[in-house]
Amino acid sequence: MAVAVAVACFAPGVRSVLRESFTEIPASYTELYFTSPPALDGNTAVVPVSVVSHGDAGLTHRVRVLVEAPGGRVTASTTRTVTAPATDVRTASVVRLPVSDGGSVVRVELVGHDQTLHFRLGAPGSPTPQGTP
Repeated sequence: MAVAVAVACFAPGVRSVLRESFTEIPASYTELYFTSPPALDGNTAVVPVSVVSHGDAGLTHRVRVLVEAPGGRVTASTTRTVTAPATDVRTASVVRLPVSDGGSVVRVELVGHDQTLHFRLGAPGSPTPQGTP
């Protein structure tokens, strides 16, 4: 029973209902999240991110993806422009950036918003992504 509940919580419709039940949500807002956990492919960080605009079709967003060395120095970055084709439609993108150290951190920012995501690459135990809404 508990497994069925846990699996159901990952379904987009269930997540949406839970979010609406526990959070006061403005009429229009934007979600930023990892589509799947970032990973290393040799010396390249593979960062799958998604943006969903709720209430604003055709809105353009800038998503900045950075790789930081263990000391916090930015070693690679890029910015992508993403346009929401319709409201409530996910726009996914995969960003590839070079990394020089397996302990690097990936940071994703929705430019002009407070939302950021962080993920430590190459850490033991494959940590789960951490986001700041």
